[in-house]
Amino acid sequence: MCDSTDALSNTLISALSTDLHVSGWRPEMADNPTAFYYAGRQIQNSLLKKWVGDAFDEKAADAAALELWLQCNSRCTETFRYNTATTYWRLFDRARKRVSDIANYIHAPMTLESLQEEFSLGSGSNVLSEDTNIYQKLYSGRVTCSTNVVLQRSYDEYINSDTNSRRAENQRQIWFGPIVIVKGNKLSFVRKTRKISRVICTEPTVNMLYQQAIDKKLRAFIKNEFSINLNHQQEVNRRLAIQGSIDGSLCTIDCSSFSDTISVSFVRWFFGLIDAQLPDILGMCRSRYTELPSGDFVHLNMFSSMGNGYTFSLQTLILAALTEAAYELCGLPFNSHTYGVNGDDLIVNRKVYELMLNVLTDCGFIPNPDKSFNEGKFRESCGVDAFNGFNVRGLYLTSLNTQQECYVALNNIVDWTARTGISLLNLHRLIMDILKALQWAAIKAERVFEDRMFYIPLSGNPDSGLRVPWGYYILECGAHYGADENSDTVYGWFAKCMKTKLHKVPRFGIKVRYIKTAGHPTRISRVIDNPFGILLAGLQYNIGLGVVHRQRCTSYELKEIKFFEWNRRLWDQPENTLAVSDMDYMLSCDIYYPIRSLAP
Repeated sequence: MCDSTDALSNTLISALSTDLHVSGWRPEMADNPTAFYYAGRQIQNSLLKKWVGDAFDEKAADAAALELWLQCNSRCTETFRYNTATTYWRLFDRARKRVSDIANYIHAPMTLESLQEEFSLGSGSNVLSEDTNIYQKLYSGRVTCSTNVVLQRSYDEYINSDTNSRRAENQRQIWFGPIVIVKGNKLSFVRKTRKISRVICTEPTVNMLYQQAIDKKLRAFIKNEFSINLNHQQEVNRRLAIQGSIDGSLCTIDCSSFSDTISVSFVRWFFGLIDAQLPDILGMCRSRYTELPSGDFVHLNMFSSMGNGYTFSLQTLILAALTEAAYELCGLPFNSHTYGVNGDDLIVNRKVYELMLNVLTDCGFIPNPDKSFNEGKFRESCGVDAFNGFNVRGLYLTSLNTQQECYVALNNIVDWTARTGISLLNLHRLIMDILKALQWAAIKAERVFEDRMFYIPLSGNPDSGLRVPWGYYILECGAHYGADENSDTVYGWFAKCMKTKLHKVPRFGIKVRYIKTAGHPTRISRVIDNPFGILLAGLQYNIGLGVVHRQRCTSYELKEIKFFEWNRRLWDQPENTLAVSDMDYMLSCDIYYPIRSLAP
């Protein structure tokens, strides 16, 4: 339970405790735990874990995250030394030989020039970039690069190799100047829990282009050699976690701050059998320094911080190679049904659990015993907390200051109740009262589009309104509510929006949007007329001509749309799916009561 002194959080805890007590949940059930017990325990631990109330200390959470990150970076200063006398030398040799196959797959030698064919940028920010869309990051804003001269020269050659790229860059430089050389990436924080934030390091623009290219090649190699498709591996890990919770054959392993404990010396040793070129390429594209919020710079002893474009695939490759070597050493079958790796999320056969813990420790990583499970019927992986085949994961509330946050909370409560069978009626009604109070406030403020309840289909976004079955919509709103001239039902919903202006580029007649940032009324992201940049952004990166922006403060507007397949909904577990007719009946009682229940 959360130790907050915030008044609202205490009320939420009280409502949850009442609901659990009414459902028959008791703490003494821990002596003979069931899925019902674990579901209640998990929601008690999770409900206010990310709550932001009066007692939330953001500075303390950020300071705790920074301290942990600095500790991990300091730990990586210890040079990794491979001892051939170690018990696991055969395992390490096998793993290193396995990753050496990457040289053949990616048509070695890998060069910076070969990476240029795979250039891309993610949806996140980059150092000194004013926005997150590709057009503004590359062609209508400041472009940054680390101090690596070879990387700078390679990017210059790439720009000058194409007429359109050179013209686009020349136009950009007229407004924003030449490429800005920065010492490294920039550290910032995002919310994780009440006690500790998460550290994210924003990379320079040019570095990220090469990092994303490396990521694509590593993902292709991992898919070809280890049958791991990182686009869908989360579902595989979840399935394996549920299987392990049923028969105990599979165990889950978690490492504390895994990405921050991959040292430079370990990467150079682990990939050393290929040749020196791959570690050099990986190192050339990484940032060597990180700028702290204080403005000071720290030398990076960790190889790739969270925010580096290839960190996730690098983690997967290291763990997959080590796991396959362990399976081979123990004579176990190695396939997608016997293990799972997704970044730092690892699932292995129970017979190699202790071996993998020792191997990971020898590599300099820190297995977390509190989040690693090899005994009992509980497993945790990729957002699933499985107990004896049931997903007993709790739900999280962050705040209830807007109608959209209330809608998200209400929809999550309904989903959790439908999944576990434990009624949270008091908690549901409490948040519903908060939502109605916000609606009354909207009426007083004459915000006419926010003064009524919005019901949306089951497939709608959770922040757009209250997801209900068609039968409940008819019950609440009437058969002809919102019908158009063709008698098709039209429903209202909240949609995220931005305050934008249209600017027409004379040469091509293309409309470009630029934003007056919500929450910063005096700040405007500057968008210049760079027709060649728009053309390249549309052709090379397949983004179309609409420029998408990420807002610092989300705003909403009311939209209307005709319904389509109102009752369609994807549930976490197929066996927990409810029949539409049953849902129509159950929701008329204010909240879902599923057919399959964990309650005794």
